[in-house]
Amino acid sequence: MVSAYDFRTRFSDAYIYPYNVWGFARPRFFCYHDLERVGTLGDGGKVVCGMFRYERESPGPSSESNPASILIVYSFGVNTDSSFEAALLQWTNCGIWGYNYTVSAFAEDIPKHQLSRIHFSQFGVRDLTDETRDPKFFTV
Repeated sequence: MVSAYDFRTRFSDAYIYPYNVWGFARPRFFCYHDLERVGTLGDGGKVVCGMFRYERESPGPSSESNPASILIVYSFGVNTDSSFEAALLQWTNCGIWGYNYTVSAFAEDIPKHQLSRIHFSQFGVRDLTDETRDPKFFTV
């Protein structure tokens, strides 16, 4: 195994710089409840306000047969790490709509038995709608 890597081996930047300072910084928004980071440290995770409330009101794991009310989640900036969405599917009974213009689907973090609970659209969000671009951009 050691011989598989030498000075010519090229690693992606994710191996060299897996985290940045923003992964460790406390968010700058007010929340009456606990702030909890859901998903991996780095690009995949997101900070959620009051995660315990979502777990209590809509306990997981997410499935068609779960009698708990469905929590609707909109996730912008999916990129190549879907650990946030995978954690939400495990901890809550949710349906997730994900959006990103740089990738064409969720990453492989999502278990196959929960694929019916997620929906993906490839477009971007910005200040002006531009449907002539590929992928398209829309305002909120």
